[in-house]
Amino acid sequence: MIIDLAEMEKRIAQHVALLLEESIGDDILTVTQAAVLLQLHANTIRGMAARGELPGHKFGDSWRFRRSALLNHVSESRHGRNWDD
Repeated sequence: MIIDLAEMEKRIAQHVALLLEESIGDDILTVTQAAVLLQLHANTIRGMAARGELPGHKFGDSWRFRRSALLNHVSESRHGRNWDD
């Protein structure tokens, strides 16, 4: 039996994303909440959103983010990248 590890990893990631979405919902987050979720500084979140590097929407002077969109973005960004550096 041949196991395609890349396909297995993809399926596990999709399953985890579904479980996370079911358990925590698709909340709308502020910059501060997004920063806590992604373990980044709030200014980094603002800059990344302004450059289009994070999925978010600006309402007046405030950014808002969907939790599921941020988690999906991070999951997709991790492929091919070593986050332990």
